[in-house]
Amino acid sequence: MDATKGTAQMEIVLNTKLSDLAERLNINSESDWKGIYLYVDSLSNQDLVYRNNKLTGARGHGLKFNGTRAWITENYFKNTNGNAVYIGYISEVSGHGAFDVLAENNEIVNCGWYPIYAESTSGLGKNIIIQNNNITQARDAAICVNGYENININNNLITSKTDPGSGAWILVKNSRNIMYENNQIPEDMQAKPIIIN
Repeated sequence: MDATKGTAQMEIVLNTKLSDLAERLNINSESDWKGIYLYVDSLSNQDLVYRNNKLTGARGHGLKFNGTRAWITENYFKNTNGNAVYIGYISEVSGHGAFDVLAENNEIVNCGWYPIYAESTSGLGKNIIIQNNNITQARDAAICVNGYENININNNLITSKTDPGSGAWILVKNSRNIMYENNQIPEDMQAKPIIIN
C-alpha cells in the first residue's frame, strides 16, 4: 500500500495506526486527512479489452474503467445520458486513476457531458491515448481529461450542430505532458479547439 501526499510516496504496512502514519507523513494526527490517498493496485483491474460492442440508450455511463492497461476500440455508443467512455471512473474512494489506456476508433453519437472523459482525482493517473474517434454532438466538450500525466489526443473527428457548453471542444485540466494534434473540429462555431488549464 502507498501513502501519497503531493508527489512523495512511501510504503506502509496495512496494520499501521493512523497516528503512526500521520507521524511518518509529518502531519498532525488530529488534522484533516484531505489530500492523503491510500491505495492498493489490484491485479483484478488489469488488461481490459473492450472491442466491437454496441451500446445505445443507457441512462448512465457507457464503459467505466479504472485500472491498468485497457484497449477500448471499434465500439459504437449512442444516446447515453452519461459519458460514453469514462476512464478513471471512481465511486467515493474506489480508485486512484487509470494507467496505460488506449481509446481509439470508436463511434460516439449524442453521449454525456463529455463523450470521452478521463479523470484522476488523485492526480496519479497517466498514459492516456485518445485517437481516431468520431464524436458527434457534445454537451460540454467532446473530450475532457482531468488530473493525468502523459496524454495524447490525436486524429479525432468532432462534429456538432451546437457549441459545447464549456466553450471548447477539448478540455484538459490539472494535467501534464499533453500532445494534441490533427483533431478535426467544427470551424463555423464559437468554441475554441482546446482549453488547457
